[in-house]
Amino acid sequence: MAVSQRFENEHALTDEVDSLTHRRRRRVLEEINTVTSGSSSSGLPPLLRVSGEGTSWINPGVRLSSVPEASSWAFSYDNEILILENPDSLAAIWRKIRAEGCELPSLEGMRERDAYVRMAVTNAKVAREAERQREAKIEESKRKLAAAEAGKVAIQSDVDSMKEKHRREIEGRDRQARKDRHLARLSLPREYDGVLAVVKNKLEQKKKETAAEIRLQEVGARIEALTEYNEGGFELEAELESLKDLEISLEVDYGLASVSDPSLSRLDLPEISRVSVKQD
Repeated sequence: MAVSQRFENEHALTDEVDSLTHRRRRRVLEEINTVTSGSSSSGLPPLLRVSGEGTSWINPGVRLSSVPEASSWAFSYDNEILILENPDSLAAIWRKIRAEGCELPSLEGMRERDAYVRMAVTNAKVAREAERQREAKIEESKRKLAAAEAGKVAIQSDVDSMKEKHRREIEGRDRQARKDRHLARLSLPREYDGVLAVVKNKLEQKKKETAAEIRLQEVGARIEALTEYNEGGFELEAELESLKDLEISLEVDYGLASVSDPSLSRLDLPEISRVSVKQD
């Protein structure tokens, strides 16, 4: 089974080489057809020979369609020299078969066909391996490109997320600032109303203190007068005792109505920040 499979593989490679040779022959003929038509058949020698290379001869029965005035050249071997072992002759043959209108010999008519086939198979394998490596490099480049594109998409997604987060933070700060200003505008009048109530209460207490002080001074003056009268022999003891009791009562009232600091310097006034007074 293995031998049969190997034979089939070699047969397939041989067919492939024959096909490649046929295509190469067609390309050579196409290149020959593109040669300028300035050369005529009369200017070409009927026989070109180099020892050990082979012979190029004019085939008068065949004419090129693209070069009407030129006869077709044909090539045949005339020496038992191995082509692959004589590179100089091979180069000369190559120059000769590239001449205008030269027909290439068939693969079956070549000497050392097997050696040529082996060389062609080796070249085909090398070309196939090079093609495989090239395809592998292309696939690797595609994979790297896809990975780079995926990384680019991920980075762009991160950038978009950061932009969206920053935008939400700015909007949140703006909303909080507007809310704080609104609350400050609402709370400031209430705070000043409280301060005014404290001031009013202090003023009322001050009025009571002043009234009690005046009455106390009046009673004190009357006591002094009665004391003088009593020392002068007047009978005013009952009136004096009554005024002294009234003095004690007024002193108590005065102490209760006393205001420690009637000024406004010690009042706890609300602070007015820039946010509270800033107008939208």
